[in-house]
Amino acid sequence: MPLRFRARILGFGAVPVLLLFTLLVFSPPDGNQRAQLAQFVGRFHPLAIHLPIALLLLVPVLEAAVLFRKRRELEQSVAFVLGLAAIAAITSALLGWLLAWSGGYQGSLVTRHMWGGVSLAGASLLCWGFYGWNRRIYQWFCSRLLVC
Repeated sequence: MPLRFRARILGFGAVPVLLLFTLLVFSPPDGNQRAQLAQFVGRFHPLAIHLPIALLLLVPVLEAAVLFRKRRELEQSVAFVLGLAAIAAITSALLGWLLAWSGGYQGSLVTRHMWGGVSLAGASLLCWGFYGWNRRIYQWFCSRLLVC
């Protein structure tokens, strides 16, 4: 994938992540129930979170196949799966915010859970961007994420 195209996609991906950070700071869940449509859409969060988790667990398997089996053709698959994981993580975080904001949830546990989800969405977007830009930075950054 050309670098200019990837930069545009990363730019568009950064907007929802920044929006989610802004929503968490300025409109955290306060325990009030709100719009039924937002609550309905937010109820898909428990279903949606499994897709980015599965895709992010698939990445090391593909990386190992490239590294140990010398299957170079799978390198494009890694980039594709990382991109899908970033999109799915952003979507799941947005659904989680809708559920927490409109579903009557509150408290520090919910807030920490939301910060973790938004951070994972941002980190997966960064991993995907680093993978296409510089593999050494990608390896360093993603190995630091696994240590944390």
